[in-house]
Amino acid sequence: MAGASLAAAEEEPTDAGDADGAQLAPAGAHATTKLIRPAHIDEAALLGPFMRCAGKTEVAVHDYKYWKGDDQPWRHGLDDSPVTDQGVIASEEQHKLAAEAQDQPTAGTPAHAVKLRGCGVRLDFLLALTFALEMWEWKTWEVVQYLVKPATEGEGRCRFAELAGVRGYAGAATVFMSHCWGGRWGDLVAAACAGADVNRVVW
Repeated sequence: MAGASLAAAEEEPTDAGDADGAQLAPAGAHATTKLIRPAHIDEAALLGPFMRCAGKTEVAVHDYKYWKGDDQPWRHGLDDSPVTDQGVIASEEQHKLAAEAQDQPTAGTPAHAVKLRGCGVRLDFLLALTFALEMWEWKTWEVVQYLVKPATEGEGRCRFAELAGVRGYAGAATVFMSHCWGGRWGDLVAAACAGADVNRVVW
């Protein structure tokens, strides 16, 4: 994690364990000088489904973006070029409508804000994921491109926090992390962890 404010380090193994993999991290706060690999998380069991995304070689099959207000709003995910295939556009319109319909009952209400806040993720999960996939030098946009999109595509394009492997570590966020899409993911994780409670939930 060259240039980051914290250096990565391994934690000594412990006997802590839980069948659902969502136990709280041992009480305490993160250091401000190094990052500790969470020893209470069984990476092989929890993160196995994400390992195919290591190395930034996996991309979503149907990787498209929607630029609202543009004359050609549907764009290819990797290069932002316009989508011209009418079959693809029609299919993506259906996916868009379905996603909007799911949110419609609470859209624009305090209940929707509570729902979105509940999509926060615990630091111990993010640390374990970052160590396992060696994501320290990834750009934040690459995390979306090569991890979030391919990981959620086969699950109905759900929110990342709704994935089975993430759900146990999701909860109401207490901290909102603002970042640059060209910034390093490792720096973002380091900033989220520095001096923080080990069970902090971020969004």
